[in-house]
Amino acid sequence: QGKPSFCTKPITCKDEIAPPQLELDIREKLTVRVGEAFSLTGRYSGKPKPKITWYKDDITVKEDKRTMIQTTPATICLGVLKSVREDSGKYSVVVENSSGSRKGFCQVTVVDRPTPPVGPVIFDEVHKDHFVISWKPPLDDGGSPVTNYIIEKKDAHRDLWMPVTSASVKTTCKVPKLLEGRDYVVRI
Repeated sequence: QGKPSFCTKPITCKDEIAPPQLELDIREKLTVRVGEAFSLTGRYSGKPKPKITWYKDDITVKEDKRTMIQTTPATICLGVLKSVREDSGKYSVVVENSSGSRKGFCQVTVVDRPTPPVGPVIFDEVHKDHFVISWKPPLDDGGSPVTNYIIEKKDAHRDLWMPVTSASVKTTCKVPKLLEGRDYVVRI
């Protein structure tokens, strides 16, 4: 039996420390339609195991019938079912441990059809063969700017609506091809 080696210096046993890392699988902006589901996913790491917290507009997200949070040792996911307009907002996730924190963001916009334009329709000019109308935009644009208005006309004594234009971006329109003495109804 040989002689033992020299004694080592004392060493303290402790876990390896690594600051959190975060990689999201999402873009900075996400647009979804009302009723659709969406999920925000990513991967994380760190030692000790990081604490994961999701926020919407700086308020902690809680799970409910439509909102689910899943966390595995390496992945994170916030899922929202049957989205509503109120789900729009700035979502963030914070991954933190004793050696630091990381934060990721995504701006979610839930869009729907706009409400009808605010009435009444104003007849700015009336001539024997055309008139010019104007209206106010909808109070709720559905979550994104109105890209065009569809204007239709019909003889007041008939049931058939005829398109005037489907490409109006302004809140005014000339309605042509009218017959003198007839009554017309317009909708936007």
